[in-house]
Amino acid sequence: MELFPAENLRIYLYEEYRQAPTETLANIFQFLEVNPRFFPDISEKYLQTSVPRFTWVSYMLKKYGVWSPLKSAIPALLLPVLRKWVLRNSQTAELESAGRPLFGQSHKSWQFS
Repeated sequence: MELFPAENLRIYLYEEYRQAPTETLANIFQFLEVNPRFFPDISEKYLQTSVPRFTWVSYMLKKYGVWSPLKSAIPALLLPVLRKWVLRNSQTAELESAGRPLFGQSHKSWQFS
């Protein structure tokens, strides 16, 4: 690629970040030449995907317009507790271990000018 020379590109797998977030971020920051003393707080997770534990209940509550009034009637202190009970974390797709070497080989063959 004429706009981006190979030394300006780096590819990371999401799985690498999931397995070793601190090391992966440190490597990314080093590549971007960020001050080595800077490191963000990654202890709190934001925007985690979740799906209803009881899909049909969720569907019916939303279909018949019960969801919004019910949600606004619940005290704010109870919402986090109910959210944990009603929702479950969705699973992210991960590359099987057998496919990882193949991916590593495939992107190395890309031509950058």
